[in-house]
Amino acid sequence: MAQLHQSVATLRIQGDSLKPDEISSILGCTPTESYVKGQIKPSKRKPIVRKTGAWHLTAADQEPENLDAQVAEIFTRVNSDLAVWAVLSSKYKLQLFCGFFMEVSGEDLEVTPETLKVLADRGIKLYICIYAPTNDVVETKEIIGGQSIDQRLNQYLNLGWVLLEQWLCHDGDPSQPNRTFHALLGWKNKATPPVHPVKKCADD
Repeated sequence: MAQLHQSVATLRIQGDSLKPDEISSILGCTPTESYVKGQIKPSKRKPIVRKTGAWHLTAADQEPENLDAQVAEIFTRVNSDLAVWAVLSSKYKLQLFCGFFMEVSGEDLEVTPETLKVLADRGIKLYICIYAPTNDVVETKEIIGGQSIDQRLNQYLNLGWVLLEQWLCHDGDPSQPNRTFHALLGWKNKATPPVHPVKKCADD
């Protein structure tokens, strides 16, 4: 299998009483982003009111993914005293956000025990989001016939219309759509809805 295309990672410390300057002083590092509860962030649509305080430290993006390197980057920049982290974990929510971006289906990743231990020793939860490739469905080819999935789907839809036409014409009168079919679709006792143009039945 191929390695995951890209990874992003951010250490998140969150809490209603969190004061970013205090966290920066404790960890000896300036955050990538920080805010206090109730702080307003300007937005084109509607101002965003922060529901809680937060202190974020983001590592450089890695391509292909390399979570081990990102964790190492983050934790070499902050205080390594586990007693300090014990205090932080008792007061705030600690989380390492990881975003993994796939280029094709079937990509994988591997994380070393050392990286996991760094997080476990500090009481930090691992939060993972995996983003699927956007063009994978379109480009995937079926084994039989070499057709794309969307081409095969169109064939099935066309076949569905043929079967529908035959169903509507089962009583020999294409102008009177089957009542049971309409009832199943919630059209009972309503005016006949627009449907795909119905061909005249063969025996008309």
